[in-house]
Amino acid sequence: MNYHCSLAVDTAHGVISHVQADLADIRDCVYLPKLVTHLRQRLLAQGVPLQDLVADTNYSTGVNYALLEQQGITPWIPVFGNYKLVVEGFPYDAQADCFTCPAGKFLPFRSYETSLDGGLFKPYRASTRDCRLCPRKAIRAPKTNKRKVTRTAYDPHYRRALARQQSR
Repeated sequence: MNYHCSLAVDTAHGVISHVQADLADIRDCVYLPKLVTHLRQRLLAQGVPLQDLVADTNYSTGVNYALLEQQGITPWIPVFGNYKLVVEGFPYDAQADCFTCPAGKFLPFRSYETSLDGGLFKPYRASTRDCRLCPRKAIRAPKTNKRKVTRTAYDPHYRRALARQQSR
């Protein structure tokens, strides 16, 4: 049986403040909420607030970023390589919460959906009519009736994490 061991270390002083061993049957990121709960309790009992958390890319998920931010903890976790800040050729309008395709048609967000692995995401879809009439359809979306762009529901959290990662 394989185990996964997490250490919480005060990086300023080199003090181990929490150790947690779990079965290594699932991704590391799943264990972060439990680790943070125990670590916060231990530190608060000593009058020390948990303000920043540094972890490796294995802990990078939108859920973890959101959880930490909700608790007032700044996550210093590098964004996993699958996250793309920009969808090439499809500019995003944050105020309208929609993308625009190269033909100038809007792909608005309507409702959240759940992926097969339980992740929450935001699909942005063009209208079927817009795509059907588009001269680029044969190249851009040949096997579907409309163009779709998918973003994680935690996109703002990923953007903040990426900005921290790229900061000095």
